[in-house]
Amino acid sequence: MPLQDDNDVSLDLQVLVDRCSRNDGYERTLDYAVDPDPPFLGVDRDRADQWLCEKGLRKPKESPRRKRKS
Repeated sequence: MPLQDDNDVSLDLQVLVDRCSRNDGYERTLDYAVDPDPPFLGVDRDRADQWLCEKGLRKPKESPRRKRKS
């Protein structure tokens, strides 16, 4: 049980996750070029794709080409 004089301790979990990923070699085992299973949907999918592209873990998707009318 905490004492009344105990203060909260902050912990930067992202630093911890990043360090674990680097030390355990996850970047060599995860293929960020493909969507996860089950895939993200809607806005979550778009945000994840954008973030992965910004970090250089995924190439930006080419926009679909429209067919020209003859």
